[in-house]
Amino acid sequence: MALDFNKVLITGGSGMIGRYADFGLRPSKTEFNITDRDQVLSVITKMKPTAILHLAALTDMTYCEEHREEAFRINAESTKILAKAATAVNARFIYLSTNAVFDGTKSTPYDESDLPSPANEYGKSKIAGEAFVKEYGREWLIVRTARVFGGGKAADKRFVGKIIAQLNEPEIHAIDDSLDTPTYAKDLMQRIKELMREGRTGLVHITNSGIASRFLQAKSIADFFGYRGRLVPVSLNDFHLIPPPLRNEALVSQTTRLRPWQEALREYLETEWK
Repeated sequence: MALDFNKVLITGGSGMIGRYADFGLRPSKTEFNITDRDQVLSVITKMKPTAILHLAALTDMTYCEEHREEAFRINAESTKILAKAATAVNARFIYLSTNAVFDGTKSTPYDESDLPSPANEYGKSKIAGEAFVKEYGREWLIVRTARVFGGGKAADKRFVGKIIAQLNEPEIHAIDDSLDTPTYAKDLMQRIKELMREGRTGLVHITNSGIASRFLQAKSIADFFGYRGRLVPVSLNDFHLIPPPLRNEALVSQTTRLRPWQEALREYLETEWK
């Protein structure tokens, strides 16, 4: 049966990724608290969505490390509630997961066949969410992604926005000894919609193509804006972060491929920043 995108319920619809969705129902946090089982069941029973696209999550890794129970409640328990509710109304369930389900020790990008082994509380809460999807979802799709950028001037508080905020400084420091796969939220959402239209189920990794350190990403941003200062490569060991960053955050897919990250980043800077 064809999916009615007008009746897809999106959690986290105003977030970095959800803002690029050109479809769906987006109830506010007040009217749809994903951790409130009774409210979730009531709303979904009334709406009868054709699918639930679960994007909402607690993604601050330091906060998750220091508030493990809250991270599990928001990232895992809410997923269980939503997956059960989706099954109750025969709706598909699409869950956005993360590269943090891996421990970062592999020397090459992680694909769908690699076994998860999260090294931090955020990753543990998200892999628990994946398990709940598999247990309670009816027609489910788990999408893992990595190093997402997007949102433009008004909403980009992550890596790209932080580098742009430093372009008036004489020096910009960026990590050069880690692997990433930068992913434009717009491209990610477009591919998720395509997979939903196709009725894809199972597990898939979605990122833009190509591997890049954060230093290389910073250089691309600096070159685009004509930065005249000095870019300084630094090591993961120079940052005492909680939890420690992973040396390998790169994903690759066995089944789907997006355009190169450089092309996606340039479009993002041209259309949403310049």
